[in-house]
Amino acid sequence: MAITLDGSNGITTDIASNESATFNRDTTDGDIIILQKDNATVGSIGALSSRLYIGTSGTGLFFNNDSSAITPYDLTSQSQTDADVDLGVGSVRFKDLYLSGGVYLGGTGAANHLDDYEEGAWTPVVRDGAADGTALTFTVGNASYTKIGNQVFISCYMTRTDSNSRTGRLYLTGLPFTSKSGIAHTTAGIWVDNSSSDLRAFVYIGGGQNHFIFPQAGSSDSFIDNDDLSNNRPFYMSAVYPAA
Repeated sequence: MAITLDGSNGITTDIASNESATFNRDTTDGDIIILQKDNATVGSIGALSSRLYIGTSGTGLFFNNDSSAITPYDLTSQSQTDADVDLGVGSVRFKDLYLSGGVYLGGTGAANHLDDYEEGAWTPVVRDGAADGTALTFTVGNASYTKIGNQVFISCYMTRTDSNSRTGRLYLTGLPFTSKSGIAHTTAGIWVDNSSSDLRAFVYIGGGQNHFIFPQAGSSDSFIDNDDLSNNRPFYMSAVYPAA
């Protein structure tokens, strides 16, 4: 082992296959290494209950091996702090954050736990009269979704290319996620560019389902049927629903 004391370069240690230095504090908790600039302390590394902390004044990190967590730490009061330290600032940000679990936003309860975000495409299938009825032929121009937590934002644009006569209620199936049980949910809207008169309706999904139906306002038990869709005319829809 070699130790060099140099007036210009400070202390240098050189050793193979072992620790270069050991700093030990006996008996009490507190700083083990104090870091200074121009004789003024700028930070320190120390121990609290056999666990490591590092930082400066009120901004530090505590490495809690008891709970496998890194938490904010106040070196002045020698205590962990809650909701007091930011990670990055508006003009100096970190880049990407990779998590295998979720993130708690605005609180620590289960309702604050966001554990899913995804975007993707889905394959809408129009069926006649029932969720398992005869499938009609449609050309899909776009069908996409965004899922944030259990909220699914969904849209599609398609054109009917099926000349067969289908008179049953329109069921739109193939949703990317089944809806939450125990709900009856009416959401955004649909526009059918019909050759004679355009149709606008609500979008409805029941609990535990993966299909939409489309009630029309203004009359009792009135829904969009497949014969309301003219061939080669577009069909636009957007909706939001809670996933299981």
